[in-house]
Amino acid sequence: MPNAFQINSADIHKGLFPLNFRFDLREDGIVDAFLCPQAIEEAADTLVRFGFPWLCVFGCSITYPEDLTLAETAASLDLDLRAISPEVIVLPTTDLGRLAEDTCNYNFSAIDWDDPDMTAIRRAVERLGRDDSPGGRCPLAGLPRSRVYLNSHDDCYLSVEWREPRAVRAHLGRLLAEYAVALLSDDEESPVSVAGPPDEVLQSIVAAGPCLTVLDRDTTREDSVLRIGCCHEKQYFPRLTSHEVSSILTYDAGSGAWSWARVPE
Repeated sequence: MPNAFQINSADIHKGLFPLNFRFDLREDGIVDAFLCPQAIEEAADTLVRFGFPWLCVFGCSITYPEDLTLAETAASLDLDLRAISPEVIVLPTTDLGRLAEDTCNYNFSAIDWDDPDMTAIRRAVERLGRDDSPGGRCPLAGLPRSRVYLNSHDDCYLSVEWREPRAVRAHLGRLLAEYAVALLSDDEESPVSVAGPPDEVLQSIVAAGPCLTVLDRDTTREDSVLRIGCCHEKQYFPRLTSHEVSSILTYDAGSGAWSWARVPE
């Protein structure tokens, strides 16, 4: 199955969709991050790994299957569903991947929860819908029983807020793995398998700056080795302006090894 880089290859970029990652560590310890392109199904494993067992999904725009509400769509997939309303549902976090894979979703929001306390979850969703909700521009700050707030637009632009920094690095690792898959797969229907960089490499990348932008024009391939040029200047997709490669991320498909190093000045 093609990944988000292959599906969202916009003509204006004349190649693979640009990789863009930004993060901000707030004073309250919450990490606010933006990633593109990352589809919900590509983010699902990270939510299962670091989130609570239950997930409330809401604010969705689903175009397939047609004429079904979110609750009806989930029921048609035989998921372990608890419906708060036709467009607000609670399900096991482990079911998120199936829901995302079997629907065409353009807007998608979710919060995790430690147990299926429907009354508390309903109140939390209502609070998120009010302009005076606690946390201001950071919804997760007003949700003490949640570890993550996720919002996706066009199933390509992913915003996440996490109380766990390792989870944000895991999202970045999956993003880099999918970028490598897109470059190394000669057939979109039979992609190669790539494991993301180890956490120590991800920590080095994040320590280099609060932004990472990768364009395929800055990536070279020699046999099974990718050398990925990284820009750490803060940029806002799709307005990618000045772009100076300041580090190189290397992936050896033969050994599966990743390494990262700054470009000598």
